[in-house]
Amino acid sequence: MDEPHDSQEAPEPLSGSSVTVPVPELPEDGDDADTAELLAGHRQPRGFWTFEYYQAFFDVDTRQVLERIKASVLPVPGKNFVRHRLRNNPDLYGPFWICATLALALAISGDLSQLGSARVGSGHRYRPHFHHVPVALTLVFGYAGLVPLALWGGLRWARGGSGGSFSLLETLCAYGYSLAALVPAAVLWAAPLSWLRWAVLALGY
Repeated sequence: MDEPHDSQEAPEPLSGSSVTVPVPELPEDGDDADTAELLAGHRQPRGFWTFEYYQAFFDVDTRQVLERIKASVLPVPGKNFVRHRLRNNPDLYGPFWICATLALALAISGDLSQLGSARVGSGHRYRPHFHHVPVALTLVFGYAGLVPLALWGGLRWARGGSGGSFSLLETLCAYGYSLAALVPAAVLWAAPLSWLRWAVLALGY
């Protein structure tokens, strides 16, 4: 009598063959795809409208910001500021706070200069000009944004759309850090000496 056996046969072992596991394709999101390109030419794993996309522009620490400010105020001959300081990680954190500090310093020093020039007993009453703050913010941020944008666009147009040596983010970052030298100049501008003001302005530039 034959013994009962299972009708399902055991699978034959694989010998000399490799198993290929299919990799699922990532969904495309159109303009906000996960491979959206940053201004610096790098790739960001999030879409354009996400917080993580803009977080990469402020990914610096205090030590890096201080070193970049020092390098912008005291440049080293023979060393390019963008290639030696910004190429690996250009940021907008330092330029933003430099522009904000410069705008406030200009507005406050302007009021202090008017206060110092007022003579006692002349009947002149000092009034603070708070409207100078938004004006200074507009001028400083407009200069720090439009001038490097125009320079980058002009170089890109001159090269036939191929772009210049530096990206837009690197150009904005370099111009923002270059304004750090004007912050102490804006503070000294409050001195009631005309010759000192012009000397400080010339040294700042």
